[in-house]
Amino acid sequence: ELLKEPLWSRLKRRIVTLPALVLIATMGLGLAGLLLPFALVIDLVTGWRRRRLSRVVAVVFLVATVHLVYLLPCLLNGGLYWLLPSLGLVIDRWLQKTWATILFRGTCWLLAMRLLPAEGDQADPERPVLVFSRHTSILDVFLPILFIANCGHAKLRYVIKNELKGNTLLDLVGQRLPNAFIDRLRGDQSRYAIRVLGNELVPESGVVIYPEGTRATQPRRDRAIARLEEAGKNDEAARARQLDHLLPPRPAGVLMLLDQAP
Repeated sequence: ELLKEPLWSRLKRRIVTLPALVLIATMGLGLAGLLLPFALVIDLVTGWRRRRLSRVVAVVFLVATVHLVYLLPCLLNGGLYWLLPSLGLVIDRWLQKTWATILFRGTCWLLAMRLLPAEGDQADPERPVLVFSRHTSILDVFLPILFIANCGHAKLRYVIKNELKGNTLLDLVGQRLPNAFIDRLRGDQSRYAIRVLGNELVPESGVVIYPEGTRATQPRRDRAIARLEEAGKNDEAARARQLDHLLPPRPAGVLMLLDQAP
C-alpha cells in the first residue's frame, strides 16, 4: 500500500507537470535547433576540435527529443497496464530501457566521453542482486539499467527520491513499476517502503539504492556531518570528514535491504 501514491495526488501533480514537460521540451527543441548553426560557426572559429558549444546544444536537442517522443507511449501504456498488468509492465521496462540507453549512449557520443572497463565480474543472473551505487552526476542513474538490468536482471527495482516525480516520464513509468519513491520527511514510511522492495526477489530481479541519497556537494557534506554530530555520532562524523568525494552514507535503507534480502 505504501508504494502506491493515491490517484488524486498523482492527477493533481500531473495536471501541472505534463503540460510543463511538453512546453519545456518543445522550447528546448526549438531553441537548440535555432542555436546549433550559430554554435557550429562559433566552435569553428574558437576551436573545432573540442566543439564545446555545439556539443552542449546537441545534448539539449537530444534530451528534449527523447522526452517528447516517449511521452505519448508512456501515457498510452497506462491504459494497457490497467487492462493487462503483466504485459504493461513488460512494455514499461522496455520503454525505460530504451530511453535510458538513448540518453546515456547519445550523451556520451555527443560529448565524446569514453566508457572505461571496470574490474570485476558481471552480476550472476541466477541470483537476485542488491546494488549500492555512487551518485556523482545525472548520467549515473542510467548505469544500473544499462549494465545490470540489460545483463540478466531485467526486473530491477529502484529507490527514488520523491522530487523526481516532477519528471513526467519517470513519474508515469516509475510508479507503475515496483519502485519506492522516498519522502525524506516521512522516515518510517520510507524505511518500510524500502523493506517491501526487498520482498520476494527472484533471480532476474534486484534493488538499486543510492546510499548517499543525492549528489555530493560541500554544503551537503557539511550538513550531513553536522547531523551526525547533533545525533552524538562523533566517530561517524570523524570518518565522514575523511571523505573527499563522498557524502556520508545513510545506512537505514541499506540495512533494511540487507536484512530483508540477505
